[in-house]
Amino acid sequence: MAGQELDFRAEQMDAHQASNLSSMLPELLQNNSFRQQNQFDSAATIANNGFPQFELFDGGASVMKADSADSAHRLNSKYETGAELTSDRELKQAGLNPKDVKHTIAKKDGGWTEESTSVKYPGGLEVTVTGRTKHMPSGNDVVMEPEAKVKEPLPKNYRKDKDGAIFDGNNKKVAQINDDGTVTVKVGKDYVTQGPAGVVEETVLESKSGAGMIGRIKVKH
Repeated sequence: MAGQELDFRAEQMDAHQASNLSSMLPELLQNNSFRQQNQFDSAATIANNGFPQFELFDGGASVMKADSADSAHRLNSKYETGAELTSDRELKQAGLNPKDVKHTIAKKDGGWTEESTSVKYPGGLEVTVTGRTKHMPSGNDVVMEPEAKVKEPLPKNYRKDKDGAIFDGNNKKVAQINDDGTVTVKVGKDYVTQGPAGVVEETVLESKSGAGMIGRIKVKH
């Protein structure tokens, strides 16, 4: 995706987030769902963006932080689910060669952070899923939906249809590009879903006819 298009989409998303927050503030002010930080922290925030910093809370958990300048300097992932397979042992148990799973996260021009995971699967399929985030002047972090790329040419006798489904030589669906930009792939008898932060084990419904996967069961990790 071109840099100018990314910037335009980020600005749109940031404006939408700001609009949503503005509509929430009257209610929040009435029901004490927010708190102002201590005077020292608020003064520091005013110097940065012209207004005191607030944290919104839901059930005691922080939902949003207006000033995330500190996080802009740390390359922490915005895409992690907490269920990524991180050790060589976990990857091997999932049927993957750890050497064939590569994850990167780096700062790019224009304030963007790019995170990407590339995997070469045992059947020869090679997939890269990339996600991009940007720390905006407003203090918000904009998280773009991931983009998936399947390396071509595909392994021998493999094919991909217009909906992003990939079939092997036996015409069995073995992979699917999902609506959220991730990719679900069959590895041995099991499945994994690949995102920008890595791969997670996945639950998939299979066709009784042997035609392969028919649906991904989204699990909240």
